[in-house]
This record gives sequence, structure tokens and C-alpha cells, in this order.
Amino acid sequence: MFPAFIPEHHRLYRYSDASLHQACYQRCADHDELEDLLERYWKVYDQRPMPPPEAAKNFDAWYNNSKEVKIWQQQLAAFWERNS
Repeated sequence: MFPAFIPEHHRLYRYSDASLHQACYQRCADHDELEDLLERYWKVYDQRPMPPPEAAKNFDAWYNNSKEVKIWQQQLAAFWERNS
């Protein structure tokens, strides 16, 4: 199963949050492209900022006001611009 990581406007969106038999996925015409996209996505996703322990109690306020989050969101948007 793929995580829901592909935006709706992307050519491969139909795979987002989809379940496939492993054998079917291995034979899928989009297999290599999906694997490459997912690997590159995780590299960006893994760079997401995490709240300090004291901010975890009020995660929404931290997330909505964090400069680091805004920078990461821009990086994620740039990733999808390059990969759509």
C-alpha cells in the first residue's frame, strides 16, 4: 500500500493511498517511476521539522507559526513542482 503522498494533479495520483498485490505492483508499468518518486519524496519528508517537547502540547500553534515548518513546506512544494 502506498501512503497518500501524491497530489491530485500528479499523473500517478491514482496510486496514492492505493493497495496493490505485490506481484501486480512488480509488473506495473509505473513501478520504477513510483519507486523513484517515493524514494525522493521520503528524502524531503524526512527533513520535516519536529516540535521541541514544550511545543508538542500545542502542536497546531507551533506548526502554524513555525518558520522552520514554512521553509519545509516551501521545499515540499518545490519538490512537487519539479516532479509533476
